[in-house]
Order: sequence, then structure tokens, then C-alpha cells
Amino acid sequence: MAFLRIFFRLVLATVVFAPVIVPLLVIESEPLVAESDRLLFDDVRDAKAVLKRFDPRLMDSTRTTTVRVSDVEISKAVGAALTRLAPLRARVEARPNGVWIGGTAELPVSVFFVGRYINVQMVVAPSQSELVVSQLSIGSIGIPSWIVKPAMIFAGDWFIGEGKGEPAYDSIRSVEVNGNRITVAFQPPGNLVADVKAAAGRAVHLGNSEAVRDYYRKLTEVSLAQRTAMPVSMSAYMGPLFKLAKKRSYKNDPISENRSLILALALYFGDSRFELLLRDVKPGDFSDGTFDPGAVKLARRHDWVQHFATTAGLQVAAGSGISNFIGEAKEINDADGPSGFSFTDIAADRTGVRFAEVATRSTPSARQLQSVLSEGTIETDFFPQVSDLPEGLSEVEFKKRYIDIDSEAYGVIIRQIDGRIESLALYQ
Repeated sequence: MAFLRIFFRLVLATVVFAPVIVPLLVIESEPLVAESDRLLFDDVRDAKAVLKRFDPRLMDSTRTTTVRVSDVEISKAVGAALTRLAPLRARVEARPNGVWIGGTAELPVSVFFVGRYINVQMVVAPSQSELVVSQLSIGSIGIPSWIVKPAMIFAGDWFIGEGKGEPAYDSIRSVEVNGNRITVAFQPPGNLVADVKAAAGRAVHLGNSEAVRDYYRKLTEVSLAQRTAMPVSMSAYMGPLFKLAKKRSYKNDPISENRSLILALALYFGDSRFELLLRDVKPGDFSDGTFDPGAVKLARRHDWVQHFATTAGLQVAAGSGISNFIGEAKEINDADGPSGFSFTDIAADRTGVRFAEVATRSTPSARQLQSVLSEGTIETDFFPQVSDLPEGLSEVEFKKRYIDIDSEAYGVIIRQIDGRIESLALYQ
């Protein structure tokens, strides 16, 4: 009985003091990864090619696919992907005992006297049969290696579906390390991509689908009314949409209403992949007749409507770091193609981000935006002058004039764009 009393007290003390003990062990004063590799023009483009090698959609489920990569390549790819997500940093190294993966998340404020960094490190051991995690730690807490596999399978079952975690885990058939080269063999199950997409659709809820449906319906109504006036300015949609948002906000949260409005804009004018994230909205339920959304312009350009709506939607969904990075990465990719690198497109992207930030920043800000835009607006109220910015630059031209995307010359243009956006009264 004495042993049971001591054990009970120990468990009780652990539960009571866990909020204090866990930060002491998990949060640290120094980052494990000081900074990700510098983001350069070539790194962003190369990251896409490197990460594409690991895309299960491009693998044959009936045979093993071998992927070879250097630790520098994969580190730069991860660094490029995370570079605009300031709180997150990561690095990958090929070591004699396996593939070392380190990550640091920086908290916005220091926790007591402990620090502000959550460091995670993991070692994937060489294996000829499966994925073997030989070391894993979060801060100073070491996770027993024997629990990693069942925990990852359990997480897979929870996210993808019952019984599907183990086949996903078994996708990795072998891991080899030779110097700085990492070789991984994959054989994903045939339905892995479909299962993950379905799981993501169930897990991701960007907003109130019924509210998004109401705003989407309003968009189609405005389009139906505009059929005889071509082309149409995007400003024609702002008044009716924000008038509806202002009305709905008498009973509902204005930030939530603005989020739903922006998501409807992204669904109607932006990237088609928003349909995957907002499938519950069912846009097919509404009709704008024979209206062509491509007739809607900003400064007489439809592509700027697409950029503005897409990045505003991404800002609502993921935050400004990722939305600005995606816009920048697209332009770097375009530099290799016929359209070239365009600061005009980046300006449209950054304006969309800023628009969404102001619309959802706080309750007073959300209501102020509704009040201004519900009375009717013109393009220059929410979209700056951008047509005089450099565009259509080939990779050679871009590097000759701006060197790279971390250069002072490049930064001057970005600051000029941001200055124009901030000069609009709506964003002040």
C-alpha cells in the first residue's frame, strides 16, 4: 500500500507540474539550426526540381523508385521552402550514423527565463528493409527509438484512415548514406496520393463553408449583372461583397466574415486548387450564365486579378510568409519561360496579401474595411500603380540587373512596391 501511495503522489505531481516541467525540457535558449541556407534565385528553382524527385505522384506503385540526393541539395530545398516562414528553420546532413535532420521553431516571445526555441533532431539510420529512426529528441527530451514506428503508424491511421498508416510507413524500403550522398528507395501504395488528398480535405477547414457559399453566390450575381459591360473592373465586386459582409457582421464575427469573403474571391478568381480546399462550398451549385471571369480586370489585366485573389486567399489560409514566397517562387520559375520574371505580378501578390491582412487583422480593422468598401470603390482605392514596374525579364536579364533575390537592387524594388501599397489610405 505504501508503494501505491507513493506512485499515486508521483503521478499526481507529474500532472500538476507538467505545464512547468515540459517547457523547461522542451524550450531552449539557443537554436539548433541558426538559420536555413540563404535563399537565392537558383535555390528556389532548384528546390522545386529536388523536391519533385520525392513526389509519390510520379512513382510507380508496382516497383521500387530510387532517389539520390546530396545533403546540400536537400538542405537547400528545405531551406528555400521554409525561408519565408521566419519561425521555422531546418537542415539535413549526411553523417556516418545516418541522415541527420534538425529543425528549430522560434516562439514569438521568450518563455520565462527558459528561452524561445523548440529544437527537434532526428537520425534516420541506414537500412535495407525499412525506415529506421535511431534517434529522436525534442529539446532535451529523448524519445525512445522503439516507440517511433508505432507512433508514426498510429498517426498515419488517424490522419489517412484506419489500416493505412503502416502501408504509408512501409513506402520507404531502404536508406543508404555514402559520403554526402543520400539514397532512398520508395514504393508507395497505389492509393496513397488519393488517400492523403481525401484526408487533407477532411482535415483542412479554411472557413465557414456556408458563409463562403453566400459570398460565392453574390459573386455570381454580380457577374450576371455585368454581362453587357465588358471588360469589368474587379472593383465592381467589392461594393456588393462588402455590403453583404457588413450586414452579416451585425450578428457574426466581422473577421470571420471577411475571411469567408476573401476565400470566395480566391475560389472564383484565383488558383483552381482552392476548389480542393473548399470542396464543401460546391461552386457548381451556382451559375453566372455564360459570363467569363477572365473578363474581370485590374488595371486592364486579368492576370493581376488572379494574383491578387490567390495570394489574398493564401494569406487567409496560411499567412503572409508562405503566400509571398509562393508568389516569388512562381516568378522565378517564370523567368525560364516565355512570360519572364515580373515585378508587376509580385506587386499584385503583395497587394493581395496586404488586403487580406488588413481585412482580418482585428475587429476594428475588419469593420473599417467593410465600412469603406461597402460604399463602393475604385481600383486605386485598393490596388496601387504597378504597370511601370519591370516585367518579362529572362533569367539572364534578371541576374544582370538584380544579381539575386537577396541583393540590395532587388530589395529596392520590393520596398518600392510595399511603399506604394502602404501609401493607399485603405492599408494605413
